[in-house]
Amino acid sequence: MYSEDIQPQTAAAAAAPRRQRTGVWTMARRKPLGAISAVILCGLIATAALAPVIAPYDPYRFNLNERGLPIRLHAPDARFLFGTDTHGRDVLSRIIYGTRVSLVVGFLSVAIGTLGGTVIGLLSGYWEGMVDHGLQRCVDTLMAFPGVVLALAVLSVFGQSLANVILVIGLVIAPGASRVVRGSVLSVKQNAYIDAARAAGASSWRLMVWHILPNVLAPILIIASVWLGNAIVIEAALSFLGFGTPPPTPTWGGMLSGEGRRSLETAPYLALFPGLAISIVVLAFNMFGDAVRDLLDPRLRTR
Repeated sequence: MYSEDIQPQTAAAAAAPRRQRTGVWTMARRKPLGAISAVILCGLIATAALAPVIAPYDPYRFNLNERGLPIRLHAPDARFLFGTDTHGRDVLSRIIYGTRVSLVVGFLSVAIGTLGGTVIGLLSGYWEGMVDHGLQRCVDTLMAFPGVVLALAVLSVFGQSLANVILVIGLVIAPGASRVVRGSVLSVKQNAYIDAARAAGASSWRLMVWHILPNVLAPILIIASVWLGNAIVIEAALSFLGFGTPPPTPTWGGMLSGEGRRSLETAPYLALFPGLAISIVVLAFNMFGDAVRDLLDPRLRTR
């Protein structure tokens, strides 16, 4: 009797990993672009984590020739795959280390912006009335400024640093995120289970945290996945304009500015390779965001 009870449980436990693998393979077949973008992003994360191992040279060190002079503007070859810049630094190594900055800025700024937008949207959508009116007027004020202009204005006051860039991009993301969350909260709070929880004595904070917030997580995740690519573009734009992470920290936008712009005719690879890195990563984030949206939105799911 005991063995008969255990055998079905053991079979079910053994079948669970197979079902999980089958589900992942099914999702990959349904969303091939999303699967490819996920592989690219995993490679990006691995590159950032293993930058000291992968990078062939120190991104800050000048590579010298036999006479002790920097190897300036050396074209790509077997020794320097992406060439060297005007200071003799290896471009490939700087692009690899620039991945760290892009990932840190992308993930942290999106986390801050999405969290702030979620709190504002949750409070605004639940309380409505004067709270909603006051919060939404602040959101309207922030959304009246283009994202890059708002970031430039704030950075010109608080100065250049990686932390300030992250906070500024989070400030750019928060207003739009709060609008989406507010709309979802207004829809969810009309459901019968919210009225039942309120009738059972649940407080407003419990309703927001335990009953409303879990049901608006899907649009929050979609916002975060879509904004990851945009955050990297904003950071590159700020670095290109001279308001991003200060040198000598290698950033993709900083490599496009200055040396890449001045040497565009004599050494186009200085702008080509960082530009390709930005394009590939942003495209991967956008495709991944579209796949996440299609999987989480029941109206877009295909059988």
